[in-house]
Amino acid sequence: MGEVEGSAPSRVPDEDYGVRLRGRGRKKKAGDQEQAIRCDKFDKRVFREIKEQSEKLSSQQDRHAAKLPTFQEFHQDVFDGLYKYTPDQIEARRMKPGFEANHDIAGRMLGENIYKELRAHTVLDEFGAAIATEVLTDHLVTFLPEVKKMPKRGKKDNPKDRSPDEKKLQRAMQDAMREAAQEANDMNQATTCWGSDAGIAHKLPFKEKVALAQRIRRSQILRKLAKLVGRFKNLALSSQRTKISKGNEEVYSVEVGDRLDRMLPQELFNVCDPMMEIDLFKRIASREILQYSLRDRKKQTKGPIVCAIDNSGSMSGDREVWSKAVALGLLEICNVQKRKFVGIHFSHSTNIKCFEFDHGKYGTGQVLDFVEWFYGGGTDFERPLDMAADKVDENPRADIIMITDGECDVEDKWLRNWLAWRDEMEVTCYGVLIEPYYYRSEGDHGVMNKFCNGGVVDAKDIMDEDKQGSAASFLFESM
Repeated sequence: MGEVEGSAPSRVPDEDYGVRLRGRGRKKKAGDQEQAIRCDKFDKRVFREIKEQSEKLSSQQDRHAAKLPTFQEFHQDVFDGLYKYTPDQIEARRMKPGFEANHDIAGRMLGENIYKELRAHTVLDEFGAAIATEVLTDHLVTFLPEVKKMPKRGKKDNPKDRSPDEKKLQRAMQDAMREAAQEANDMNQATTCWGSDAGIAHKLPFKEKVALAQRIRRSQILRKLAKLVGRFKNLALSSQRTKISKGNEEVYSVEVGDRLDRMLPQELFNVCDPMMEIDLFKRIASREILQYSLRDRKKQTKGPIVCAIDNSGSMSGDREVWSKAVALGLLEICNVQKRKFVGIHFSHSTNIKCFEFDHGKYGTGQVLDFVEWFYGGGTDFERPLDMAADKVDENPRADIIMITDGECDVEDKWLRNWLAWRDEMEVTCYGVLIEPYYYRSEGDHGVMNKFCNGGVVDAKDIMDEDKQGSAASFLFESM
């Protein structure tokens, strides 16, 4: 349809229908940028979705957004500076009046020496970037202008008056980055150490990682365990790899045959004499040379590993952390050996709780429920050992581990019945005595010697990093 004569030429619409045409887009003028680090709709959507899933980031938004007009853009800048692969800072002259502090903070962040170390935990890592953003925000939010300090329309003022104090900002930024790097590293280790390639997924989705991080922050026992459990899991896996590397067969005896690869060294001397060499060849043909006899030393299918942990009041603190780290190491061995794991918490006769982990059929939440459980109270050995027997059921060759710091009497009749069951089911029972609170002579393990046929281990100096794994190593290698 042509233009009407005499009328003004029709104006080409600004809409480009999804295609950006050269020269058609509105050119940004100096002083209209609110983001100090260049970002697009995708970057904003990523951070918005992360804030919706993070309790701490959402709380920061609710607390500061109304009072600090530039907070939302500051929040985005901090996250983008940590998360984006190549963060690009906007020129200062293009910043909107009132957003000078945001630009100064972003510039200081990108210029710090520790920034590269921090980004090792955050680049393209939503979880690490979110954790670091939380820490940096708490430290730096005081440098943002409040409503009354924002420039008023039509009033000329000096932008430098709205910039934060350089020295204070530098000190705060350095402290914030050191803390953020440590927190991001600690939380990443704390969240990933609960996984297993053989059992639960080692890398959790972001939403589950955030929920796990929040749970760890609220739980003192989980924070302490996170520092120890990784080491004990590695110790457990190392003990299993050592056993596998030695092969599945061992020399058992000497036999006759024709296997040259298993021929005794003495037979090789016959090659040195022509007559003996002929005799050797004849015996090889007749399958009569002396050779090593091998047998399969691979264990038969075994029953579950049952770990009973004393929850008496004296076990709280370091003893509790150590015993649960051992239990998680045993759980890791079950994943490798495809066995069932049963964890039992007990104190006096009425306090007992059982957690069952079928190979490949449990999640992180169930593991955390197990390690967070603790009773307090007295000690009773009979009830947890009876429950262990019930869980072993008809599965022979199971392993039972009793971890305690105390002494408890058992009835003679009960002991006779339990020992008869143990021997019939070919069960091996181990004991771990953690820094007992009562006086005893060296090697005196009290009543535990009566029902532990696999031996009783003294766990001494469990807070000494060089000795923490010594008692656990014996257990891991025995499984």
